[in-house]
Amino acid sequence: KWKLHLLEPSEKWAGKQPVVEALLNTKPTTPLPWLYDLSADIGETHNVADANPKIVRQLRKLALSFNSRLSTEIRLAYIGK
Repeated sequence: KWKLHLLEPSEKWAGKQPVVEALLNTKPTTPLPWLYDLSADIGETHNVADANPKIVRQLRKLALSFNSRLSTEIRLAYIGK
């Protein structure tokens, strides 16, 4: 239901898609983080972070925990001959 942006999307983030990434054209003018309720706003047009600080804190905590695990538990990809 929720999507949290902790970093601002960029052309590099969107990749070199043949179609322009919609979010790049509709970035909020408010400071990060941005929170969207995808069940009500699939287009990510209404930042609801200020109205949902508890959700922002919960998702940020999960993201930081996951990022920490990625950094410490990263495994090299298998490269066959």
